[in-house]
Order: sequence, then structure tokens, then C-alpha cells
Amino acid sequence: MNIHIRELTDHAVSPVIGVMLMLIVVVIIAAVVSGFAGGLLGDQEKTPTLSMDVHIKNSGSWVGSYFSARVLSVERAIPTSDLKLATKWTIRNSTGAISSGGATCIPFQGNGIIHASPSQACSNRANYGFVAPLGMGPGLGDSGGSSGQTKMRYSDKQYMFGYYDLAVGTVMWAQPYGETARPSGGGMGTTSYTVGYGVNNTRYKYTEGTEEPSGCGEFYYPKVTTLPDIDLGIGKSTTSAPIAIIDANYATYGTIDPMTAVLGVGWEKLRVGDIVKVSLIHIPSGRTIWQKDVVVEG
Repeated sequence: MNIHIRELTDHAVSPVIGVMLMLIVVVIIAAVVSGFAGGLLGDQEKTPTLSMDVHIKNSGSWVGSYFSARVLSVERAIPTSDLKLATKWTIRNSTGAISSGGATCIPFQGNGIIHASPSQACSNRANYGFVAPLGMGPGLGDSGGSSGQTKMRYSDKQYMFGYYDLAVGTVMWAQPYGETARPSGGGMGTTSYTVGYGVNNTRYKYTEGTEEPSGCGEFYYPKVTTLPDIDLGIGKSTTSAPIAIIDANYATYGTIDPMTAVLGVGWEKLRVGDIVKVSLIHIPSGRTIWQKDVVVEG
């Protein structure tokens, strides 16, 4: 009798232990899954999202050529100090030769400098450093700038990449340098300032300048060897700013005007129908929050 009872007891205990072990395993798995899902949700909450309308135009002249990225929607304002803008393109010309290019714009890191206003003395070099793309639109003090018809004051930090936020309506803007900083009319090279892109009726080409000409119609920009850590001298005296005054020679030096800073050296080779991959990377999370193949317009 005692043996029979012991056998019943052994068989009765075994299922209970099995059920308990299964419950423990289920609890552990649930905890792991919950933690993983929570981590994913946490990452999603930290990574912002937005939509943009991006246009790249190359008319062959500084008039009508530009890069424009207008924010259509965003869950919350995104500081450009948390972003990198990257472009990449590969094209084949009429002879079959392949060219490629692009650039990465990093907040606060100067990617060019030009003397943008002939009304200012040529010696005011530190006033014309910029970090492209330049910010325009709501909240930036230059609502008319998004059309390219308002003069950009390159010495103002709030317009430079890294200093402004992306809100609904904000425009990231870049434009090739021409006769002045303001394409309000005049066409191609019709005034005495004949330095820039597509001037003197030479479409799809940059015309170089000479040092300190009458009217200051030239490019001012840093040497490539000083990039990307150049201090553009904003807020410093002219003499302390490590800025080179060099003739605008694209064969020797790289980044110059905002358009080149955003699209890379040789962007003028782009034609209607070519494709530029544009990406916006969120630095804290390392995620690409916006990317699109943008078709070049004329």
C-alpha cells in the first residue's frame, strides 16, 4: 500500500514542476521581448521624422540655379546642429565619360567663403564665411529669402547650417555665386561684376576672378588644406581669421560657393534629368531620416 501511494505522489509532482518551469520560461521571454520592444520605441521617439520638397536646378547660370529643400511637415523642430546633409551623384556625359561627386555638410564646419557684396570693402573678409546650406524662411528673419530674391547676409550666424532649426516652412538654400548675392535681374554678366557661374555668356562654367579687382568681383574662400576644421573668423577681427584670398581657380581649389558646398566640386556638369541622391542624417541616432533621388531641373 505504501509503495502504491509513493508512486502516485511521484507522478503527481512531475507535472506541477513542468508547469512551473514553463511559466518561468514564458515570463523570461516576455520580459526580453518587452525590453526589446521598449528599446525600439525609445529609439523611435528619439529619432525625429520630417518630409521635404527638394529641388535642384542648373540653368547654366547663377540666375535660376539653386538647391532648395523646403520642410513640409515635421513632428517637432529639429536643430540642424543634430543633422548632416549628404549629396551623391554619378553621371555619364555625351562621350560616355563617367563623373561622380557630392558633398557632406556638417553643422558649424565652414565649407566656403565668398565676398558677397561689392558695397563692402574687400578687406572685410571675415564677414563672408558661411556654412551651407543656408537657412531661410519662417523664424529665420528672412522670409523672402526662400525665393532666392533676398540678399543673404553671410555674416549672420542664424542663417548658417548648425545654427537654425528645421520647422514647417524652413528652407535649406544654396546658390552659385554670380555678379552679386542677389539675383534680382540683369541676366548673365550684364554688369561690371563678371565673376561667377554662367557670366559673360559662358553657360555651365565658372569665370575666375583676380585678386582685389575694382568692385571686388571675386571669390573669397578658404584653402582646401584648412578644411573641414577652418574657423571662418565669425566674431573675430579680420587679421585673425585664417582665410585665404585666392583667385577662383576650380582646378586647384575645391569648395567655394554655397552650391558647390552642397553638391560638391563639378556640380556644374549636372544636366536636366540627372539624379542626385540627397540624404538627411540624424547625428545622435545615426539614422537617415530623409532620403530621395532628386531629378535635376533646368
